Amino acid sequence: MKRHGAADAEGEATIDVTSWRSVRSRREASAALRDLADARNAALAMLPPQPDLAAAFDQFALLWAQENRGFVPRRIFDDLVRRVGAEDGRSRAHVLFGLSRWSAWAGLIRVLRRHPCGVINPFSRDRRLRPLIEVEMHQRLPVGITSCGIRPGDRLIVHVGSEVYDGALVLLSLKTPGERSAPDRRVDFISRVVSVHDDPSGNANISLRLRDGDPPLELPTDGLCAEGVIFNRDDLLIDFQRD
Repeated sequence: MKRHGAADAEGEATIDVTSWRSVRSRREASAALRDLADARNAALAMLPPQPDLAAAFDQFALLWAQENRGFVPRRIFDDLVRRVGAEDGRSRAHVLFGLSRWSAWAGLIRVLRRHPCGVINPFSRDRRLRPLIEVEMHQRLPVGITSCGIRPGDRLIVHVGSEVYDGALVLLSLKTPGERSAPDRRVDFISRVVSVHDDPSGNANISLRLRDGDPPLELPTDGLCAEGVIFNRDDLLIDFQRD
């Protein structure tokens, strides 16, 4: 299946994951994924069953879920990653890297089976922050990545996933609506997480610092996707705790 589409049962039509269904809430995202799950189950209920078509729906659902990651419940996303990995014969780390924005800005060097030498961040030993991989940054990087001090050719030890913690240095992507008929845009940037908390209305917010000395930037978590924590650059944005 191609990165941005899925063929129908006859291979004649293509659906673009970026425009199939636009959602603005977790409820809408869950409803969209239920529709895709129903289509998958219908393919398996055919006589004879159509496992290839069911797998195509799984892959499309995972691509769509990644495009709308800020609205997709984690349990549903993790189930899709496991199922697609089993169908493709790929590890969880390789599936997650291929989906993440890391694959746009860096090359995968290796999946780390053991704790990397020289990494002293205590969270790097947290089992929830797995898998760990080593990547090398490409030569052409957006300002949202280089403004914090990351440079082309840098090798980073990162966790590919959506887990964050207070003080984490994280690659984030923000999906913003396109103007008029233009498609939605995704903005990538590296930031230090100051805190994740609820606002007075009970909505989940995240407080970020983009540059040393800047005041924290407050954003809602809906529509904001954490692509992974960087563990070997504790020298960047080190004053994240100073308000």
